[in-house]
Amino acid sequence: MLSSKEDVIRIGWSSSESQTFPLTPFGQEGAAWIETRQGTFVWPLYEWWPGHRYLHPDLMMRSAGFASLAEHLDVPLVAADPFLSGTPAPGDLVLVALRPTREKRIWLGVEIAATIGVVLSFVVVAATSWLTVQLKDASPFVVGETVLSVALVCTGVTVSASCVEWLPVPTRRSRREHAVRPRSPRRFARRAILWAEADGLHLRDQLSVGMTFVTGTRRRASDTELVSYTLRSRKTAGSLALVDRSGVERVTLPMMLWAPDDTSRNRLFEVLASAGLTKTQLSGQAPRQTSSFGPEFNRGLHVDAAAGYSGLQTRMLAPSIRLIALSIVGTTFLRSGAGPTLESSQTELLVGAATASTVISVVAFTSVLARLIAMSRSTSRTFHEVQVSRTGEAP
Repeated sequence: MLSSKEDVIRIGWSSSESQTFPLTPFGQEGAAWIETRQGTFVWPLYEWWPGHRYLHPDLMMRSAGFASLAEHLDVPLVAADPFLSGTPAPGDLVLVALRPTREKRIWLGVEIAATIGVVLSFVVVAATSWLTVQLKDASPFVVGETVLSVALVCTGVTVSASCVEWLPVPTRRSRREHAVRPRSPRRFARRAILWAEADGLHLRDQLSVGMTFVTGTRRRASDTELVSYTLRSRKTAGSLALVDRSGVERVTLPMMLWAPDDTSRNRLFEVLASAGLTKTQLSGQAPRQTSSFGPEFNRGLHVDAAAGYSGLQTRMLAPSIRLIALSIVGTTFLRSGAGPTLESSQTELLVGAATASTVISVVAFTSVLARLIAMSRSTSRTFHEVQVSRTGEAP
Protein backbone atom coordinates (compact mmCIF):
# COMPACT_ATOMS: atom_id res chain seq x y z
CA MET A 1 0.00 0.00 0.00
CA LEU A 2 1.46 3.35 -1.03
CA SER A 3 -0.70 5.57 1.19
CA SER A 4 -3.97 5.59 3.10
CA LYS A 5 -7.02 7.14 1.43
CA GLU A 6 -7.18 9.91 4.02
CA ASP A 7 -3.68 11.12 3.06
CA VAL A 8 -4.42 11.56 -0.66
CA ILE A 9 -4.71 15.25 -1.60
CA ARG A 10 -5.20 15.30 -5.38
CA ILE A 11 -4.51 13.44 -8.62
CA GLY A 12 -3.14 14.96 -11.80
CA TRP A 13 -1.13 14.64 -14.98
CA SER A 14 2.18 16.15 -16.10
CA SER A 15 3.68 16.22 -19.55
CA SER A 16 7.09 14.88 -20.42
CA GLU A 17 8.34 18.49 -20.53
CA SER A 18 7.48 19.17 -16.91
CA GLN A 19 10.36 20.69 -14.95
CA THR A 20 9.36 18.56 -11.98
CA PHE A 21 10.77 15.48 -13.73
CA PRO A 22 13.86 16.83 -15.52
CA LEU A 23 15.80 13.56 -15.59
CA THR A 24 12.98 11.09 -16.23
CA PRO A 25 11.96 10.48 -19.87
CA PHE A 26 8.24 9.77 -19.78
CA GLY A 27 7.60 9.88 -23.51
CA GLN A 28 4.87 11.90 -25.12
CA GLU A 29 2.18 10.31 -22.92
CA GLY A 30 3.53 12.06 -19.82
CA ALA A 31 2.89 10.78 -16.29
CA ALA A 32 0.02 10.53 -13.85
CA TRP A 33 0.72 11.44 -10.24
CA ILE A 34 -0.99 11.14 -6.87
CA GLU A 35 -0.13 13.79 -4.28
CA THR A 36 -0.26 12.66 -0.66
CA ARG A 37 0.81 14.14 2.64
CA GLN A 38 3.91 11.94 2.59
CA GLY A 39 4.98 12.71 -0.99
CA THR A 40 3.99 12.45 -4.64
CA PHE A 41 3.80 9.11 -6.42
CA VAL A 42 4.40 9.20 -10.18
CA TRP A 43 3.28 6.65 -12.78
CA PRO A 44 4.76 6.83 -16.32
CA LEU A 45 1.75 6.32 -18.57
CA TYR A 46 3.73 4.44 -21.20
CA GLU A 47 4.25 1.66 -18.63
CA TRP A 48 0.95 1.88 -16.78
CA TRP A 49 -1.30 2.13 -19.81
CA PRO A 50 -0.90 -0.98 -22.04
CA GLY A 51 -1.69 -0.43 -25.68
CA HIS A 52 -0.77 3.19 -25.06
CA ARG A 53 -0.74 6.03 -27.51
CA TYR A 54 -0.93 9.77 -26.97
CA LEU A 55 -4.42 11.22 -26.64
CA HIS A 56 -5.77 14.31 -24.91
CA PRO A 57 -4.55 14.23 -21.27
CA ASP A 58 -8.11 14.13 -19.87
CA LEU A 59 -8.95 11.14 -22.06
CA MET A 60 -5.72 9.35 -21.18
CA MET A 61 -6.39 9.85 -17.46
CA ARG A 62 -9.91 8.43 -17.83
CA SER A 63 -8.83 5.49 -19.95
CA ALA A 64 -5.93 4.65 -17.62
CA GLY A 65 -8.30 4.64 -14.63
CA PHE A 66 -6.90 7.58 -12.67
CA ALA A 67 -10.07 9.65 -13.17
CA SER A 68 -12.20 6.88 -11.65
CA LEU A 69 -9.70 6.60 -8.80
CA ALA A 70 -10.02 10.33 -8.06
CA GLU A 71 -13.80 10.00 -8.02
CA HIS A 72 -13.60 6.98 -5.72
CA LEU A 73 -11.26 8.80 -3.31
CA ASP A 74 -13.29 12.02 -3.59
CA VAL A 75 -10.22 14.13 -4.34
CA PRO A 76 -9.71 16.75 -7.08
CA LEU A 77 -8.57 15.60 -10.51
CA VAL A 78 -6.28 18.32 -11.84
CA ALA A 79 -7.05 18.73 -15.52
CA ALA A 80 -4.27 21.26 -16.17
CA ASP A 81 -0.60 20.75 -15.43
CA PRO A 82 0.18 22.71 -12.24
CA PHE A 83 3.77 21.49 -12.16
CA LEU A 84 4.42 23.41 -15.38
CA SER A 85 3.26 26.63 -13.71
CA GLY A 86 5.78 26.25 -10.91
CA THR A 87 3.68 24.59 -8.22
CA PRO A 88 6.14 22.83 -5.91
CA ALA A 89 5.76 19.12 -5.44
CA PRO A 90 5.22 18.22 -1.76
CA GLY A 91 7.75 15.87 -0.23
CA ASP A 92 9.68 13.37 -2.27
CA LEU A 93 8.80 12.19 -5.76
CA VAL A 94 8.47 8.41 -5.85
CA LEU A 95 8.58 6.81 -9.30
CA VAL A 96 6.29 3.80 -9.44
CA ALA A 97 7.45 1.62 -12.34
CA LEU A 98 4.87 -1.02 -13.09
CA ARG A 99 6.18 -3.95 -15.09
CA PRO A 100 4.20 -6.08 -17.51
CA THR A 101 3.11 -9.40 -16.08
CA ARG A 102 4.65 -12.70 -17.08
CA GLU A 103 3.59 -16.24 -16.37
CA LYS A 104 5.74 -18.06 -13.84
CA ARG A 105 7.91 -20.82 -15.20
CA ILE A 106 9.90 -23.59 -13.58
CA TRP A 107 12.95 -22.40 -15.54
CA LEU A 108 13.31 -19.39 -13.27
CA GLY A 109 13.70 -21.71 -10.28
CA VAL A 110 16.18 -23.85 -12.22
CA GLU A 111 18.21 -20.76 -13.06
CA ILE A 112 18.28 -19.57 -9.46
CA ALA A 113 19.32 -22.99 -8.16
CA ALA A 114 22.07 -23.31 -10.80
CA THR A 115 23.32 -19.80 -10.01
CA ILE A 116 23.59 -20.68 -6.33
CA GLY A 117 25.53 -23.78 -7.36
CA VAL A 118 27.93 -21.65 -9.41
CA VAL A 119 28.61 -19.29 -6.50
CA LEU A 120 29.15 -22.06 -3.94
CA SER A 121 31.36 -24.04 -6.31
CA PHE A 122 33.64 -21.12 -7.00
CA VAL A 123 33.94 -20.47 -3.27
CA VAL A 124 35.24 -24.03 -2.91
CA VAL A 125 37.57 -23.57 -5.91
CA ALA A 126 39.00 -20.40 -4.34
CA ALA A 127 39.50 -22.17 -1.01
CA THR A 128 41.28 -25.17 -2.55
CA SER A 129 43.46 -22.87 -4.65
CA TRP A 130 44.50 -20.99 -1.49
CA LEU A 131 45.30 -24.26 0.28
CA THR A 132 47.38 -25.41 -2.69
CA VAL A 133 49.49 -22.25 -2.50
CA GLN A 134 49.82 -22.32 1.29
CA LEU A 135 50.66 -26.04 1.57
CA LYS A 136 52.67 -26.17 -1.66
CA ASP A 137 50.82 -29.35 -2.42
CA ALA A 138 48.76 -29.92 -5.57
CA SER A 139 46.43 -32.48 -3.99
CA PRO A 140 43.87 -29.94 -2.69
CA PHE A 141 43.55 -28.48 -6.17
CA VAL A 142 42.47 -31.88 -7.51
CA VAL A 143 39.32 -31.35 -5.46
CA GLY A 144 39.16 -27.82 -6.80
CA GLU A 145 39.26 -29.08 -10.38
CA THR A 146 36.43 -31.49 -9.67
CA VAL A 147 34.33 -28.72 -8.12
CA LEU A 148 35.25 -26.47 -11.05
CA SER A 149 33.63 -29.01 -13.35
CA VAL A 150 30.48 -28.81 -11.23
CA ALA A 151 30.60 -25.02 -11.42
CA LEU A 152 30.87 -25.10 -15.22
CA VAL A 153 27.93 -27.50 -15.49
CA CYS A 154 25.85 -25.16 -13.31
CA THR A 155 26.99 -22.23 -15.43
CA GLY A 156 25.76 -23.91 -18.59
CA VAL A 157 22.45 -24.75 -16.91
CA THR A 158 22.09 -21.11 -15.82
CA VAL A 159 22.63 -19.79 -19.35
CA SER A 160 20.35 -22.40 -20.91
CA ALA A 161 17.56 -21.76 -18.39
CA SER A 162 17.76 -18.00 -18.93
CA CYS A 163 17.47 -18.55 -22.68
CA VAL A 164 14.48 -20.91 -22.58
CA GLU A 165 11.85 -18.17 -22.27
CA TRP A 166 13.31 -16.37 -25.28
CA LEU A 167 13.02 -19.45 -27.49
CA PRO A 168 9.77 -20.55 -29.18
CA VAL A 169 9.60 -23.89 -27.36
CA PRO A 170 6.21 -25.25 -26.32
CA THR A 171 5.39 -24.74 -22.65
CA ARG A 172 2.84 -26.59 -20.57
CA ARG A 173 -0.27 -24.54 -19.96
CA SER A 174 -3.21 -25.13 -17.70
CA ARG A 175 -6.44 -25.81 -19.54
CA ARG A 176 -8.55 -22.71 -19.97
CA GLU A 177 -12.21 -23.05 -20.83
CA HIS A 178 -12.52 -19.69 -22.58
CA ALA A 179 -9.34 -19.30 -24.60
CA VAL A 180 -8.31 -18.45 -28.16
CA ARG A 181 -4.88 -18.81 -29.73
CA PRO A 182 -3.64 -17.24 -32.94
CA ARG A 183 -3.33 -19.43 -36.02
CA SER A 184 -0.11 -17.96 -37.40
CA PRO A 185 2.77 -17.32 -37.70
CA ARG A 186 4.29 -20.24 -35.81
CA ARG A 187 6.67 -18.19 -33.63
CA PHE A 188 3.74 -16.16 -32.36
CA ALA A 189 1.13 -18.92 -32.25
CA ARG A 190 3.17 -21.21 -30.00
CA ARG A 191 2.67 -19.03 -26.94
CA ALA A 192 0.32 -16.14 -27.63
CA ILE A 193 -3.14 -16.55 -26.15
CA LEU A 194 -6.32 -14.64 -25.31
CA TRP A 195 -8.57 -15.95 -22.57
CA ALA A 196 -11.38 -14.84 -20.27
CA GLU A 197 -11.57 -15.47 -16.53
CA ALA A 198 -13.54 -14.12 -13.63
CA ASP A 199 -11.11 -11.25 -13.14
CA GLY A 200 -11.30 -10.06 -16.77
CA LEU A 201 -9.74 -10.54 -20.18
CA HIS A 202 -6.10 -11.60 -20.52
CA LEU A 203 -3.71 -11.25 -23.44
CA ARG A 204 -0.24 -12.80 -23.65
CA ASP A 205 2.28 -12.53 -26.47
CA GLN A 206 5.08 -14.85 -27.61
CA LEU A 207 7.07 -14.26 -24.42
CA SER A 208 3.96 -14.59 -22.21
CA VAL A 209 4.09 -10.84 -21.63
CA GLY A 210 0.92 -8.88 -22.11
CA MET A 211 -2.06 -7.23 -20.51
CA THR A 212 -4.96 -7.92 -18.19
CA PHE A 213 -8.15 -5.91 -18.59
CA VAL A 214 -11.07 -5.57 -16.21
CA THR A 215 -14.28 -6.34 -18.11
CA GLY A 216 -18.02 -6.08 -17.65
CA THR A 217 -18.11 -9.31 -15.66
CA ARG A 218 -16.64 -7.43 -12.71
CA ARG A 219 -19.40 -4.79 -12.81
CA ARG A 220 -17.08 -1.95 -11.94
CA ALA A 221 -17.96 1.57 -12.99
CA SER A 222 -14.45 2.38 -14.19
CA ASP A 223 -13.45 4.14 -17.39
CA THR A 224 -10.64 1.66 -17.88
CA GLU A 225 -13.06 -1.28 -18.01
CA LEU A 226 -13.39 -3.02 -21.38
CA VAL A 227 -17.04 -3.01 -22.41
CA SER A 228 -17.20 -3.72 -26.15
CA TYR A 229 -15.41 -4.70 -29.32
CA THR A 230 -15.79 -3.49 -32.87
CA LEU A 231 -14.73 -4.79 -36.27
CA ARG A 232 -12.84 -2.24 -38.31
CA SER A 233 -13.39 -4.28 -41.47
CA ARG A 234 -15.57 -7.20 -42.49
CA LYS A 235 -12.75 -8.67 -44.53
CA THR A 236 -10.43 -11.36 -43.24
CA ALA A 237 -7.55 -8.92 -43.27
CA GLY A 238 -9.39 -6.51 -40.98
CA SER A 239 -8.94 -6.00 -37.25
CA LEU A 240 -10.99 -6.27 -34.09
CA ALA A 241 -10.62 -3.44 -31.58
CA LEU A 242 -11.24 -3.79 -27.83
CA VAL A 243 -12.87 -0.63 -26.47
CA ASP A 244 -13.00 0.59 -22.88
CA ARG A 245 -15.78 2.56 -21.19
CA SER A 246 -14.19 5.91 -22.05
CA GLY A 247 -14.40 5.06 -25.76
CA VAL A 248 -10.68 4.43 -26.28
CA GLU A 249 -9.60 1.49 -28.40
CA ARG A 250 -7.02 -0.17 -26.16
CA VAL A 251 -5.68 -2.86 -28.48
CA THR A 252 -6.56 -4.46 -31.81
CA LEU A 253 -6.43 -8.09 -32.87
CA PRO A 254 -5.44 -8.68 -36.52
CA MET A 255 -8.14 -11.03 -37.79
CA MET A 256 -5.73 -12.50 -40.32
CA LEU A 257 -3.73 -13.92 -37.40
CA TRP A 258 -6.37 -14.64 -34.76
CA ALA A 259 -9.45 -15.58 -36.80
CA PRO A 260 -8.76 -16.24 -40.49
CA ASP A 261 -11.96 -18.26 -41.02
CA ASP A 262 -15.58 -18.23 -39.87
CA THR A 263 -15.10 -20.99 -37.28
CA SER A 264 -12.23 -19.29 -35.49
CA ARG A 265 -14.02 -15.93 -35.77
CA ASN A 266 -17.13 -17.29 -34.05
CA ARG A 267 -14.92 -18.83 -31.36
CA LEU A 268 -13.27 -15.46 -30.78
CA PHE A 269 -16.66 -13.76 -30.47
CA GLU A 270 -17.75 -16.40 -27.94
CA VAL A 271 -14.72 -15.75 -25.73
CA LEU A 272 -15.28 -11.99 -25.84
CA ALA A 273 -18.96 -12.48 -25.01
CA SER A 274 -18.04 -14.70 -22.04
CA ALA A 275 -15.95 -11.78 -20.73
CA GLY A 276 -19.01 -9.51 -20.89
CA LEU A 277 -18.03 -7.57 -24.04
CA THR A 278 -20.68 -6.59 -26.57
CA LYS A 279 -20.27 -5.97 -30.26
CA THR A 280 -20.71 -2.32 -31.32
CA GLN A 281 -20.18 -0.17 -34.36
CA LEU A 282 -18.12 2.96 -33.77
CA SER A 283 -18.54 5.92 -36.07
CA GLY A 284 -15.48 7.36 -37.76
CA GLN A 285 -11.89 6.28 -37.45
CA ALA A 286 -9.84 5.81 -34.30
CA PRO A 287 -7.98 8.99 -33.20
CA ARG A 288 -4.74 7.15 -33.71
CA GLN A 289 -3.69 3.64 -34.61
CA THR A 290 -3.99 1.29 -31.65
CA SER A 291 -1.31 -1.24 -30.78
CA SER A 292 -1.81 -4.36 -32.89
CA PHE A 293 -1.58 -7.55 -30.86
CA GLY A 294 0.55 -9.59 -33.23
CA PRO A 295 4.17 -10.72 -33.53
CA GLU A 296 5.32 -7.08 -33.41
CA PHE A 297 3.58 -6.34 -30.10
CA ASN A 298 6.15 -5.43 -27.43
CA ARG A 299 8.88 -6.17 -29.97
CA GLY A 300 10.98 -3.16 -29.04
CA LEU A 301 10.38 -3.87 -25.36
CA HIS A 302 11.67 -7.41 -25.79
CA VAL A 303 14.82 -6.29 -27.60
CA ASP A 304 15.51 -3.67 -24.92
CA ALA A 305 14.94 -6.26 -22.19
CA ALA A 306 17.62 -8.49 -23.69
CA ALA A 307 20.15 -5.77 -22.92
CA GLY A 308 18.54 -4.87 -19.59
CA TYR A 309 17.22 -1.47 -20.70
CA SER A 310 13.53 -1.94 -19.93
CA GLY A 311 11.25 -2.90 -17.07
CA LEU A 312 10.16 -6.11 -18.76
CA GLN A 313 10.27 -9.11 -16.42
CA THR A 314 12.39 -11.29 -18.65
CA ARG A 315 15.96 -12.39 -18.20
CA MET A 316 18.54 -10.01 -19.64
CA LEU A 317 21.26 -11.65 -21.72
CA ALA A 318 24.31 -9.59 -20.67
CA PRO A 319 25.17 -11.96 -17.75
CA SER A 320 24.93 -14.88 -20.17
CA ILE A 321 27.84 -13.49 -22.21
CA ARG A 322 30.06 -13.41 -19.12
CA LEU A 323 29.00 -16.89 -18.05
CA ILE A 324 29.66 -18.32 -21.51
CA ALA A 325 33.12 -16.73 -21.56
CA LEU A 326 33.78 -18.18 -18.10
CA SER A 327 32.66 -21.63 -19.25
CA ILE A 328 34.91 -21.56 -22.32
CA VAL A 329 37.96 -20.49 -20.29
CA GLY A 330 37.25 -23.03 -17.54
CA THR A 331 36.64 -25.90 -19.98
CA THR A 332 39.82 -25.03 -21.89
CA PHE A 333 41.77 -25.11 -18.61
CA LEU A 334 40.39 -28.51 -17.63
CA ARG A 335 41.07 -29.99 -21.07
CA SER A 336 44.56 -28.55 -21.39
CA GLY A 337 46.00 -30.46 -18.45
CA ALA A 338 47.47 -27.28 -16.93
CA GLY A 339 46.54 -28.43 -13.46
CA PRO A 340 47.02 -31.73 -11.62
CA THR A 341 46.13 -34.84 -13.58
CA LEU A 342 42.58 -35.99 -13.07
CA GLU A 343 42.61 -39.75 -12.55
CA SER A 344 39.08 -40.34 -11.33
CA SER A 345 36.70 -41.54 -14.02
CA GLN A 346 33.87 -39.71 -12.25
CA THR A 347 35.81 -36.45 -12.46
CA GLU A 348 36.50 -37.07 -16.15
CA LEU A 349 32.78 -37.57 -16.59
CA LEU A 350 32.17 -34.21 -14.93
CA VAL A 351 34.66 -32.55 -17.27
CA GLY A 352 32.82 -34.07 -20.22
CA ALA A 353 29.51 -32.85 -18.81
CA ALA A 354 31.02 -29.38 -18.35
CA THR A 355 32.13 -29.37 -21.97
CA ALA A 356 28.70 -30.49 -23.20
CA SER A 357 26.99 -27.92 -20.97
CA THR A 358 29.18 -25.16 -22.41
CA VAL A 359 28.35 -26.19 -25.96
CA ILE A 360 24.61 -26.28 -25.19
CA SER A 361 24.72 -22.82 -23.59
CA VAL A 362 26.55 -21.39 -26.62
CA VAL A 363 23.98 -22.93 -28.99
CA ALA A 364 21.06 -21.65 -26.87
CA PHE A 365 22.51 -18.15 -26.69
CA THR A 366 23.15 -18.10 -30.45
CA SER A 367 19.54 -19.19 -31.05
CA VAL A 368 18.28 -16.38 -28.84
CA LEU A 369 20.33 -13.82 -30.78
CA ALA A 370 18.90 -15.15 -34.04
CA ARG A 371 15.38 -14.88 -32.60
CA LEU A 372 15.94 -11.30 -31.45
CA ILE A 373 17.21 -10.38 -34.91
CA ALA A 374 14.08 -11.93 -36.41
CA MET A 375 11.90 -9.97 -33.96
CA SER A 376 13.55 -6.69 -34.94
CA ARG A 377 12.83 -7.08 -38.64
CA SER A 378 10.05 -5.27 -40.41
CA THR A 379 6.50 -6.55 -40.61
CA SER A 380 6.90 -7.48 -44.27
CA ARG A 381 8.32 -10.89 -43.42
CA THR A 382 5.54 -11.51 -40.90
CA PHE A 383 2.95 -10.73 -43.56
CA HIS A 384 4.68 -13.13 -45.96
CA GLU A 385 4.66 -15.91 -43.35
CA VAL A 386 0.95 -15.39 -42.75
CA GLN A 387 0.23 -15.61 -46.46
CA VAL A 388 2.27 -18.83 -46.74
CA SER A 389 0.50 -20.38 -43.75
CA ARG A 390 -2.88 -19.53 -45.25
CA THR A 391 -2.08 -21.14 -48.58
CA GLY A 392 -0.72 -24.22 -46.83
CA GLU A 393 2.65 -24.09 -48.52
CA ALA A 394 5.84 -25.05 -46.77
CA PRO A 395 7.88 -22.01 -45.61
